[in-house]
This record gives sequence, structure tokens and C-alpha cells, in this order.
Amino acid sequence: MKKLICSIIAVILVYSINLNVYASSDGKRVDGSVLTNEMSSEVTYESLQKGNILNRVIGRITNNGNGSVNIYGSVYGSSTCDKLTLDMTLQRLVNGSWINVGSFSNTEKNNSYMIKSYNISVTKGYYYRLKLVGVATKGSTTESQTGITDGLLIK
Repeated sequence: MKKLICSIIAVILVYSINLNVYASSDGKRVDGSVLTNEMSSEVTYESLQKGNILNRVIGRITNNGNGSVNIYGSVYGSSTCDKLTLDMTLQRLVNGSWINVGSFSNTEKNNSYMIKSYNISVTKGYYYRLKLVGVATKGSTTESQTGITDGLLIK
């Protein structure tokens, strides 16, 4: 019985610190992103390990349906941090390569979370994805996590 409980706990811990991407796959993968016809794609990083100051980073790209996308990012510290940073980059797939089409950098001081969202007009007929970096600093400790969503076709 003890082995079973230990095994279950080990599996839960492994899954809790892995990067999770949520989107339906329609096919081809390009540079880490599945190209999809879904309306949104989200990437989440969570750390449940004791002692971490960076608790969660979430990024999402959503097709607004009118030639624009919404990019959303959030950074959560496990407590009040000296500084939180969120860098979001919107990328478009052109000839098999992802190119940057917009970048947004945000900083909060003396806070435990930060949430940012932008609506951006885009050129229809391309796949778009969100690349983000979340950073938490407390004292002399800095922790960061990078995430990339799947690519959404904007029609």
C-alpha cells in the first residue's frame, strides 16, 4: 500500500512541474507548435515545489474572429515578489518560420501577480502563436519560465 501511495504522489509531482499545452491538434508541427484551427491555445507552467517564488505562468492566444487576436499573459508568485516581469511576443508563420510581429514587456514591483491582455489586428490567412517569458525576483533569487502556444489559423 505504501508503494502505491508513493507511486501516485510521484506521478502527481512529475505532472505538476511539466509544461502543459492545451489545444486540439489539426496536424503539422512547426518549431514546437502544432498548427490548429481552434479558436484559442493556452500554455501553463505551474510549480508546486516548496521554496519556489515563481508559482505559475499562463499564456493564451485567442482568435477574436474579426481579423484580430487577443494575447493574454499572467505571472503569479508564491508570495509578494520584489519584481515580476512578463514578456509576450506575437509571432506569425511565414514560409515555414515564425517571425515576430509584436512584443510587449511589462513589469510590476512589490506584487504577487501580474495580468496583461492586448487585442492586436493581424493579417488574415496566417498562423499566429504567442511566446512568453515570466520572471519572478525576490531578494537575490530569480526564477523564470518560457512558454509557447500552438499556432492558430486566422481566417
